[in-house]
Amino acid sequence: MPIQTQFPLAFFKGQQIEYDWIDEFTDVHAAGSVDGTLSSDGNATRTVVDTGNRLYTNGAAAVFVGGGSAYGNPGLWYSPAISRQAGKNIVWRFVLNKSAGMFGVDIDRSGALGANALFLARGVWPENIIIKPYDFLTNTVYDVTMTLRSTGADIFVQGGEYSVPTLLWRSDINSTSTLYVGISGLGIDLDLLHVGVLTELWMMSPLVSDGFSVWGTTDGKGHAEGIAEAVVGQGGSEKTWSVKQGAWNVTSGKAQATALSGGVAIATVDAGDTNVIFDQTLTRSGGIVGCVLRYSDADNYLYAGHDGTNAVLVSRVSGAENTLITGAQSFGAGKLRIVIDGTITQLYWNNTRIGQATVPSSSQTLYGLYTTNVANTHDLFSIYARN
Repeated sequence: MPIQTQFPLAFFKGQQIEYDWIDEFTDVHAAGSVDGTLSSDGNATRTVVDTGNRLYTNGAAAVFVGGGSAYGNPGLWYSPAISRQAGKNIVWRFVLNKSAGMFGVDIDRSGALGANALFLARGVWPENIIIKPYDFLTNTVYDVTMTLRSTGADIFVQGGEYSVPTLLWRSDINSTSTLYVGISGLGIDLDLLHVGVLTELWMMSPLVSDGFSVWGTTDGKGHAEGIAEAVVGQGGSEKTWSVKQGAWNVTSGKAQATALSGGVAIATVDAGDTNVIFDQTLTRSGGIVGCVLRYSDADNYLYAGHDGTNAVLVSRVSGAENTLITGAQSFGAGKLRIVIDGTITQLYWNNTRIGQATVPSSSQTLYGLYTTNVANTHDLFSIYARN
């Protein structure tokens, strides 16, 4: 039977949370003798690789003492395997000593984690899943939560500078169905206080989601869970589009400008939050195609997109434009991602990080579509709150 234990996970508002299994390391095992022992609740079995005797349990934590000859040595995994299911959540709690490693799910039980993982490095959160490059704090509790998706995972962190659970990244990579929960890395030096798999399904819903089945109101089909009508993770529908410049309509399930005004077409929707992760899939025939961010009026906003050669982020203040990020990048699949939090913004193109910039402070919550060519199209539009 799953157990119930109190866990301060803000998503569940302090309620009693049921686990398939949880390991709080209440047992004591010397280094070299942890492999094959049971989780503290007796519902899972530990698999350990530790040829250097650098991992032990002390009755309160699994202690990784640093060093190691390769990724996954030392490493800790659990069986039985879990089946990938949208909304399945895994939680880790740890206190950093010197260096961290990979928290996530693996396709086997050896080496680096091969499915979905958060890779933490001492000094800063790693590139590609970071908005605020804060140093880890020693003697500070961090909580990591991974929400599995049918393909990929959402990754949250709380602790240190992250006072509330913060969405670091939405991955749409890897759909392996049989997974092993684990922690791996090279030179891990931390105290793992607990790790567990929650029974109840939960997934963050988008603030806005549009697959553009019609123009005027969002349909909630701009993200995978909305398209699939999943048990969890739907949302973002019934938001009203507002045309700011030019004219817009839907053609063959994609948003498309039908006219420009002053060389631009812009349409916005109110996300209700200033700090977000914003995704959109684009096609380009000419000019710039992308998104508008924190729109205030025709002379004050940010926009990001692709001009045929470069992915760009531009600030428009009092009508004057300033390019904040530019990087040569092939158009490819046309997937644009913006991670914006406070005055820090990161630009990604096809999951490649183009750069980071400081942007003007703003309380605006309007995000949307931007183009300088009526033949460009917009699809799979979604916005998620950062925290």
